[in-house]
Amino acid sequence: MYDKIINKMKELNIFEVVISEGEDIYDYVLQKTGKVNVHSISKLVTGLCMGIAIDNDYFKDGIEEPIFKYFSEITIKDKHNYEFLKHAKIKHLLTLTLGHDEMLLGSEQIKKLKDHDLAEFVLNYPILYEPGNHFVYSSAPVYLASIIISKVTGKSLLEYSKSNLFSKLGINDVDWIQSKQGYSLGCTGLKITGRDLHKIGMLLLNDGIFENEKIISKNWVNSMRTIHAYSPSYYDEKRVLPKFGYGYNLWICKNGNYFCDGTAGQYVIVVPNKKMVITIVGDQKDMAPVTECLREVIYK
Repeated sequence: MYDKIINKMKELNIFEVVISEGEDIYDYVLQKTGKVNVHSISKLVTGLCMGIAIDNDYFKDGIEEPIFKYFSEITIKDKHNYEFLKHAKIKHLLTLTLGHDEMLLGSEQIKKLKDHDLAEFVLNYPILYEPGNHFVYSSAPVYLASIIISKVTGKSLLEYSKSNLFSKLGINDVDWIQSKQGYSLGCTGLKITGRDLHKIGMLLLNDGIFENEKIISKNWVNSMRTIHAYSPSYYDEKRVLPKFGYGYNLWICKNGNYFCDGTAGQYVIVVPNKKMVITIVGDQKDMAPVTECLREVIYK
C-alpha cells in the first residue's frame, strides 16, 4: 500500500518504517538492526513516565511540584540561578522552559561531560529567564525529570518504565544509557525497535489505552499534545511537520498533528484525523528528506 514511500526511504539510511491507519498496520524492515538509540524520542517516554507517576500520586502538586528540593545535595554557585530555581516546577521540565537560553546535554556535550555530574552542570549553567517564560529546545530539563522520577519511585527511569509502561505494551527488550551517577539519561539513549516504538505512538493516538487497557490517563495524554509553549524560531511552514509549538515532550503542528523526532531520522508521528501513526528509525543525518517522503501520505 505504501510502496511508493518505502521506495523513497530505500534511498535514505532508514532501518524500519511502521505505518498504521485505522486497524491496519504495515511494518517495513529495510535494514535488520534490532534495537536502536532513538535519541530525543527518549524524551517522549520520559514524559509518559512522569504522567504515570503523577497519575499514581507520587507528586501531591502534580505538574506544579517544585523541583529544587530534589537536588538539595547540589550547591548552586550563582545566586541568580538559585532565585530562579526556587520557582521551577515539573511543568517547566516537560515544556523545556526552565530558563536556559541554549541547548544543553546534546549527545556531543554528554560525551564531553561523561565524568562530570550532569545535574550539577545543568543547575549551575546560567539561567537567564524566569521558569516558564522562555522556550529553548534542550535535553537538560528532561534529564532532571529522569532524576526526579528515580528519586520519588526508588527505581531508575528504565526500571520504572519497564514495569509501568513497556511491559503493559508487550515490550520486553529495551535499554537506556545511564549517566555516571546511575540515572537513565531520559533525554536520549533509549534503545528500542521500530515496531515497539510504534506502540508508543498508538498509545498517544488512543488516549492512553492500548489493547483495551488503560496505561495512562487521557487527561495526561491531552496535556502532552496541547501547546504550552510556542516556538517561532523553530517554525518553518515549508516543512512537512512544522514545529509550531511544544506540549509535554511533543512538537505540535498548527493542524493538530503532533510528533517527536530524534537525531538521525527517527520519528513518531501522529495524524489524528486519519487515525494514523508513522514510526521511523534509521541513521539519516539530513532529516528533511525523511519527512518529505511522507508529505503525500500525511496530506492526501
